[in-house]
Amino acid sequence: MLTSCFISFNFIHPIIVNAQQNKVEIGVSPAIIETAGSPGEKVEKNIAIINGSSNPLPIHIETRSLLTLEEIINAQKASEFDASQWLELKQGDLILGPNATKEIQINIQIPSDATPGGHYTQLNIQGIGVDQVLGQQSGGIIIPEVASSVFITVSGDIDENIYHTKRNQFPIYSQPSRDQIASMNIENNGNVHNLIVPEVNLRTIGYNFTAKLQPHIILPNSKKEIKDRWQTPSRPGIYLASIKYRYGNQGNEQKTKTEIMIIMPHAGLLTSMIIIVLIFCFLYIKRNNIKPAIRALANK
Repeated sequence: MLTSCFISFNFIHPIIVNAQQNKVEIGVSPAIIETAGSPGEKVEKNIAIINGSSNPLPIHIETRSLLTLEEIINAQKASEFDASQWLELKQGDLILGPNATKEIQINIQIPSDATPGGHYTQLNIQGIGVDQVLGQQSGGIIIPEVASSVFITVSGDIDENIYHTKRNQFPIYSQPSRDQIASMNIENNGNVHNLIVPEVNLRTIGYNFTAKLQPHIILPNSKKEIKDRWQTPSRPGIYLASIKYRYGNQGNEQKTKTEIMIIMPHAGLLTSMIIIVLIFCFLYIKRNNIKPAIRALANK
């Protein structure tokens, strides 16, 4: 049985994979290695590999191109951002003792002709163990696997070119304090990864409301849908709604197209609609008297 886990674009914490109910466990920390350097420079980093099981565990480590679930904009440019050949491991295969942690050194050799911007790879850590229960039945083998993503920014002309390509999908109506989903598509046509920090912004007369959304990392030459849950304000009203987001080292800020969103209880919405209909009916019935009344007021 093959169990694999790939962790990327999250906060840096130890990652543990439980291959089967506390049988074989393996972890790596940090989940993301982020560094910077100049062309021709050599950078040293360390990662910790963790055996969370009670048995010795053989470990195999290898470098691969970064696996991402984001949609690639231009497949022909994908190799420009690949750094899978830049890493050298100081430690080969090893055996970790029960509940042991081993720190290994990684050398990152930035080529002298490396282009400015972000370059990416990942370290895959594989542990092989024989499951005692499966072994009695069929001699089955469990191969747990985790990965640590490596982000390398090469100095030079950094281009942070981020924009959104889809209207956020605010509903026209919602009740107060209700869960909603906000979404938008983000494209990164620059040459470096960016952390997108979005928030829902609602504005009405005398009141502003903000709901923070989950931050997302987007790689260069890729696009992704940012989709997150938020809760409407408890205060009823007719709001101007948009998603504002920040990104980049300079604190760049953009916002989506403004939409109208009505937040009101069902009873309040019905009452408001009845009042509006009655006003229109009254104006229609009295339409022949409106102009004389306006002229009379104007002559006073």
